[in-house]
Amino acid sequence: MGSWAAEVLAAAQVLRTAEPLDLVINGKRRAVWMLFVGNCSYRGVGSAPASRHDLADGLLDVRMVHGGRLPRVRLMSAALLGFLRRSPVHAEARLRHLRVDGIPEGTDLAYDGEVTRAPRGLTLDKVNEALRVYRPLDV
Repeated sequence: MGSWAAEVLAAAQVLRTAEPLDLVINGKRRAVWMLFVGNCSYRGVGSAPASRHDLADGLLDVRMVHGGRLPRVRLMSAALLGFLRRSPVHAEARLRHLRVDGIPEGTDLAYDGEVTRAPRGLTLDKVNEALRVYRPLDV
């Protein structure tokens, strides 16, 4: 099917029923459809980054799709036309620190191919050329 078609179909399915999450990101309240935080800077366009060049750059790759005025229509139009990265509903940043609060109870969090319930708040920090490995306490 190809990644572009798969991304458009997945977005259409989610946008039919989903509502954006109201989160506090680094102290600012934001409505978001999607928040991606990657370990190190990714290359690739849009909300689906493709590859990383440097695994020790000390940065978090943050990509967000905003909720807002006519969000479903704007988001689907941008995805269909291949303009998501240039759309006002999409934002990217490279940060060393990210704090997310106000995560609604029952929200899923995906990390390293695993899915779990998100805590009410979380902090992500990045140190240049450092690696910490996390695992659940009950394993």
